[in-house]
Parts: sequence; structure tokens; C-alpha cells
Amino acid sequence: MQVYRWTGPYAPVYWAMVTCNVLIPQVLWSRRVRRHAGALFVLSLVINLGMWMERVMIVVSSLSRDYTPSAWRIYLPTGWDWVLCAVLATLSLVDFAVRHADPARLQPADPLRPPVIEQTNAPPARGISWCPTPRWPPRSRPRSHRCGSRP
Repeated sequence: MQVYRWTGPYAPVYWAMVTCNVLIPQVLWSRRVRRHAGALFVLSLVINLGMWMERVMIVVSSLSRDYTPSAWRIYLPTGWDWVLCAVLATLSLVDFAVRHADPARLQPADPLRPPVIEQTNAPPARGISWCPTPRWPPRSRPRSHRCGSRP
């Protein structure tokens, strides 16, 4: 059965599956690729395509070769198969859009109400210097003054 997948009528699907699932993910060894969000997104789409090809290979190649040689035939999708595929793809995209929609962007902005801007007086995160002393005018304090220590 494996040799049939390598060299049979579904060999292009098999080798595309191997490319998408084995060879293309090898670029993840590069730190530059791992840190680039766009490259990771494209890579995830290619790997997902490879996973779907794997499922097609499992189902279609097992249906095309039965135990009796008289039942051997190449599977060709019918019109109903393509319609079902298109409907499922459309429903998946609608489901994704509904689940990931931002409700704030879907509602129209109210022109009568000003936008709410939150202001906090908390210091920034650790590691960032924060000085509560006023900085204006810049020459009002001695140059040796450091935040947190008085001369």
C-alpha cells in the first residue's frame, strides 16, 4: 500500500503532503523565521494544508484499493463532493469570522458621547525609571539631582 502511495495515481498528493509536513517545517530551525509573525502564519497554513492532504491520502487511497482487485478504481470527486466541500469551507469561514469579530468595531460610534480615555497615575512597569518630580522648567533644579535622591 505504501509503494502505491509513493508511485501510484495519488503520488503528487503524497509528495506534497511530505513536503508540507516534513520539509517545510524545517525552516523553524531558523530563529529569524520563529520570530517573524507573518512567516509563522504562512507556515501554519502550509502545515495545515499538509495535514488535510494526509487525511485525503488516508481516506481516498484506502477507498481506491480494496481487498479484491476487481474493486480497484481511482476515486474522482463528483459534483456533490465539490458542493459539500464549498459549503463546509464557507461555514468554517463564517464561524471563524463570528467567533473572532470585535464587538466594539461592529457597533457604530456614538457621535454625541465623547470617547472615554482612562488615565492612571500608577508608575510604569518595573525596569523603567519613573520620577514624580516635575520636569518643567528644565533648569529649575540642580543638574546633579537624580530621581529619588535630594541634594
